[in-house]
Amino acid sequence: MTSYLLVRSGRARYGVPLSEVVEVMDAAEVVVVPAAHPAVRGLSAVRGRLLPRVHLEGLVTGQAGPAVAPPTLVVAGAGGRSVAFEVDEVDLAAQGQVLPLPAEWTGPSAIGVAQHDGDLIPVLDVQALLARL
Repeated sequence: MTSYLLVRSGRARYGVPLSEVVEVMDAAEVVVVPAAHPAVRGLSAVRGRLLPRVHLEGLVTGQAGPAVAPPTLVVAGAGGRSVAFEVDEVDLAAQGQVLPLPAEWTGPSAIGVAQHDGDLIPVLDVQALLARL
C-alpha cells in the first residue's frame, strides 16, 4: 500500500507520494526567474529557504502555467532537492495499491497509477520531475 496526496492541477489529477510531501501551504510571494523552464513561475520563500515554484501540470506537460497563479503550494522533496508545486486543489490523502504503469503509458513521470473514483490517477515520480528543471 502506498499513501499519496491527491491534487488537481489544471484539468488533471495527480497523486504525490506522502513520503515526499513536506507540507501544503497557501501560495506565497514569488520572485520571477527569467529564462527558466516554462512551468517555473519563480522562487518562493518557504521556511527560510528559496524554493523553485513550479506549476505542476505545466511541468508534467512541458508547458507554461496559467497567467494567474493557483492558490496552493505542495512542498515536496526527493533526492536532496525540494520544490513548491502550484496546484489548484488538494483533495485528500489516500492510501491504496499503486499499479504498474500500462505498457502504452505516455503520461507524466510516474511510479505507477492508482484507482480513484473509477479513474486511473498517476502517482508522480517527484525525483524524475525535479530532474526536468
